[in-house]
Amino acid sequence: MSWLTAQRIAARQGAMVAREATRLDVSVISLVANLPGIAVERDDTLPVSGLTIWNRQHQTWIIRLRATDSPSRQRFTLLHEFKHVIDHNSGVHLYDPRYLNGQFQMEMAADIFASTALMPTRLMQRLVKHEHYDAAEIARTLRVSRDRVGLRLSDLNLQNITDVHERRNSR
Repeated sequence: MSWLTAQRIAARQGAMVAREATRLDVSVISLVANLPGIAVERDDTLPVSGLTIWNRQHQTWIIRLRATDSPSRQRFTLLHEFKHVIDHNSGVHLYDPRYLNGQFQMEMAADIFASTALMPTRLMQRLVKHEHYDAAEIARTLRVSRDRVGLRLSDLNLQNITDVHERRNSR
């Protein structure tokens, strides 16, 4: 499978999670955190933002989040780590060994998944094109980091539009 296909799959999966959360009228975070077989823990001593562990005894995926990270970072990390759960044992088939390395592709795909779930395409387009939000307003509204908003806007080719909004708002 090509890396481009893997990116598209990650985006579609993220979009499906966002749609399901909307259908159930819950946040994507609540949806994932309350799935059967998923346990979310926060750890003050975790040296990384998050990690995923399979607990064989309880037949549960444990997603650990660094408790000292900001809430927006924890939200992103939870979804990033959930993508690793989804991809468990399928990385060999999902990621193209000719492009970068498999581990790097897995991390990038998890970021795409999390970004798409937290910032769905149609919502981003509406906020930018119709409600004239700039990146800072989107970050506050969707409770994600401004850096992640910037990356998502770039992915969606909406960056130039928000730049215009930011210049207008700064006058």
